[in-house]
Amino acid sequence: GCKAMSSINVPADLVSVGTSPFSGCSSLHNITIDEGAKMIPEFSYNSALKSIVLPASIVNLKDMQFMGCSGLESVEIKGAVKTIGEMAFYGCTLLKEVILPETVERIDGYAFGSCTSLEEIAIPASVTNIAANAFEECTALKTIKGTKGSYAETFAKNNGFTFVEK
Repeated sequence: GCKAMSSINVPADLVSVGTSPFSGCSSLHNITIDEGAKMIPEFSYNSALKSIVLPASIVNLKDMQFMGCSGLESVEIKGAVKTIGEMAFYGCTLLKEVILPETVERIDGYAFGSCTSLEEIAIPASVTNIAANAFEECTALKTIKGTKGSYAETFAKNNGFTFVEK
């Protein structure tokens, strides 16, 4: 098993891994993803993971990528990611900080569902589609920050969130 493994480096030349390769790695709290990496393994249900920074080379954030990472507190996506996949961060109950790049166009269903510590999120002007249930059961989420006149503002107003111009 991998219960004692506390850190891992995802190299730029990673091509493929199986499904949930780090499932059961209960001490894995530090993940470094090399710039140039095109894909990242699924890290779902890793409760030890505290934060993740995705390099600019990442273009795809798959469905359920970090689902159930209950210890995850912050996410920074530097890349050219266009879509935050379905349930990508579902159940990340300690997630408080999310930094999305200006390349994101779509936030899929339950992408941040049940992120019960998320109080606010800044949504880039590039976003043109947010699933109605993208923030389902985000009981602390009150504020959406964004550009005036953007889809983020429309989404906030249509779903009972306070909109703040960033």
